[in-house]
Amino acid sequence: FWLKPSPTLAAACMGSHPDEQRLATKSSLGADWGVEDNGEEAATASAADSEAAELDPPEAFSPEPLHVRGLVQDERRRTAREVLAEESILASRQSLLSACNRVYDPETWQGLEDDVERSRYKLRLLRLRLRNLEALNPKTHEELPCQMLEAARAGDARYVQLGAEAGVPLDHRDEKGMTPLILATVANKVSVVKVLLENRADPSVQDENGATCAHYAVQLDHLHALKALLDTHPGEFWDSLTIPDVRGYSAIDYAHRDDRKPCQQLLRNRLGGHGQVLWLAFKRSVRNKLKSCCSCCSVTRARRGVRYPLPDKTA
Repeated sequence: FWLKPSPTLAAACMGSHPDEQRLATKSSLGADWGVEDNGEEAATASAADSEAAELDPPEAFSPEPLHVRGLVQDERRRTAREVLAEESILASRQSLLSACNRVYDPETWQGLEDDVERSRYKLRLLRLRLRNLEALNPKTHEELPCQMLEAARAGDARYVQLGAEAGVPLDHRDEKGMTPLILATVANKVSVVKVLLENRADPSVQDENGATCAHYAVQLDHLHALKALLDTHPGEFWDSLTIPDVRGYSAIDYAHRDDRKPCQQLLRNRLGGHGQVLWLAFKRSVRNKLKSCCSCCSVTRARRGVRYPLPDKTA
């Protein structure tokens, strides 16, 4: 089954994309495209990389006070009730776990242990949500955008949905340029990724390293997050797969690594099936260009809270 690619992605496949993004991608792939870079194209690619690293100013949050206040009050009452109920459930499960003999009935013990961990995780989310709701300014609700970033990282899909209904910009960035969608992808919170995409979050937004959510999904091998990105709005997401980061590599380039076979297979299936022209147009190995990728790639350093240096444009 073949899905017709979007015009921008199809143009990138054939090397006829007219803007700076194609030149940056084309320059980064080098001889694989069969093109020798000249001074003009190198300068254009350099300008495109520099532009990708610049962050746009955050969109202003201007809520409707009565509407947002009603949402917050309803959610606060509901969350408070759920906290009490989950605390009771957790206490009951812990009691059953303490009474179970791990040696004589290991399967039952393991099942109870998993139930306790799930209750603890849910209780942490509920308490975080309640704390955020109580910390909101009742007049301005100005804390919502930052709280939405925290909720996306923690995996609280319901609080993210609350922020979307309240009118919070879905592509609000933190100090590193990361949006809720990027943070949810890095943390592999698939439910949050789906909520954000269903509310029309932009998957092509780049952080300070020029990486999109697709870069992180591929490099961290978060297959379910990548599947959600591809399947929520089929075809609309494909263009962002060709966006280069500050190193000049797209998400498809990183998917060519030998340790990313599941990502390769998923992209083959979504981009037309094995052997189709769309995938073959991008089948360019970058192993030689990423010899030390596992130790110095942007994602590895981002998880440690370290920003990797920009590429040397004079090299």
